[in-house]
Amino acid sequence: MKERFVAESMVAGERCTMEGYIHEGEVCGHILSTGLREPDPFSLCRADDASALRQAVESRVLAIAGAVLAQIGLDNAAFSLEFFYNQRHNHISLLEIKPVISRAGSQRFEQSQGISQLGVLVDLALGRKPAVIAQRAKPSIAALAPNANDRAPEPAKRVEAEGSRCSLLISDELTDSRILVVDDQEHNLSILATMLRDAGFVHIDLARNSDELFKQLAQDKPDLILLDIRLPGRDGFQICEQLQASPDDAEIPVIFLTAMYKDAQSIGRAFAAGGVDFLTRPFLPEELIARVQTHLRLKHYWEYLKELTRIDPLTGLLNRRAMCEQLEAERSRALRTGSTYALLMGDIDHFKPVNDNNGHRCGDAVLSAVATLLKERVRRSEQVCRWGGEEFLLLLPDTDAAGAAVLADALRSAMAESAFACDDNRALHITLSFGIMADHGERTVDACISKADDALYAAKNAGRDCCMTHADAVGR
Repeated sequence: MKERFVAESMVAGERCTMEGYIHEGEVCGHILSTGLREPDPFSLCRADDASALRQAVESRVLAIAGAVLAQIGLDNAAFSLEFFYNQRHNHISLLEIKPVISRAGSQRFEQSQGISQLGVLVDLALGRKPAVIAQRAKPSIAALAPNANDRAPEPAKRVEAEGSRCSLLISDELTDSRILVVDDQEHNLSILATMLRDAGFVHIDLARNSDELFKQLAQDKPDLILLDIRLPGRDGFQICEQLQASPDDAEIPVIFLTAMYKDAQSIGRAFAAGGVDFLTRPFLPEELIARVQTHLRLKHYWEYLKELTRIDPLTGLLNRRAMCEQLEAERSRALRTGSTYALLMGDIDHFKPVNDNNGHRCGDAVLSAVATLLKERVRRSEQVCRWGGEEFLLLLPDTDAAGAAVLADALRSAMAESAFACDDNRALHITLSFGIMADHGERTVDACISKADDALYAAKNAGRDCCMTHADAVGR
């Protein structure tokens, strides 16, 4: 929407819309639309193009919004504000304010703020101030002539002019993210790499075709892929479908880049192939960086949430669900390679009196200390989990029963020699009992766990503070 039309609407005294956010008392927002009709999503009066009239009105409305939001106690939230402006009397009337970004205004909000609506809401939910575009002159976008090597009749694949620099800097936690850029044009690779480096990204890998892409994947897994659709051999759609078919690569977000017309069929195919976003050249550097930053954040949040479902919150060890996945994978490997793996089922002896006599806070401290000792004394390839209550399960790949018994006894001795202090500084001496089971993959995971548990009960019945293999337990 042109600024002249905005000003004329204000003269006529029409209704206006502002959308923005408030973070720690600071209010940021832009006037997005005027009139009662829905805003045109393909039109935006940028802040650096705004007239003095618009800037003055926007500043006054922001001050009014800040006062109202502070009065109602709203902070760290996005808001939508409707107001009436009469230029003749220079009067602003607040009509409605609500903590939400409307669906109609989301695209304009993304363009004006330099970050997606979802990115703003995620940042606010985490108590962080969303990133915004610094005020500067609008960058020039050069419509370059088609290259002689480009295939006609499709448009040239050149991107923004080399003078276009991104004014949007990424968050510090994203600087170590690894981004793989895939394009068969050297000019495009150079420009995209420059845009990413100017924004603060450090690790940028380049590939010119599918072979180079998968070679890079074998060396270092990227956190995100910028994938051109037009490539020699397999195109971007086919490459993305292959990535989705691989369990190791399926969760890497892919943003498609194309110089083709942004039609519904191309967009639909991009998302059907597994892409997370779609950018059509030419685009602003800020638009690219904002989308890259948003999808990297979503990936990190997803990985964090996924990790939470696998970790025991008290001890930091794997939980039962995660260990079952590891056990199934190790059983399959043992069947395939003919190797042997062992299980150690450990239990803290007389743990109930620890809770009864010292309180559950002391009991939690003991559980955490035992978990730390176990983690520190196993190899990197070995897994430790809190199986439940005061029970711990250890998975030892490429280990037979005799080797597992050596480790179990070393852990038992280390625990017996350690002392734990609770709030009253009284020294507590804790002992562990272990049941041991080894298998080549022939038995089911449940059967192996059951036999390790039987061996543990035999160790308990033998007086505790000892280790017992399943074979010894059966022979007793």
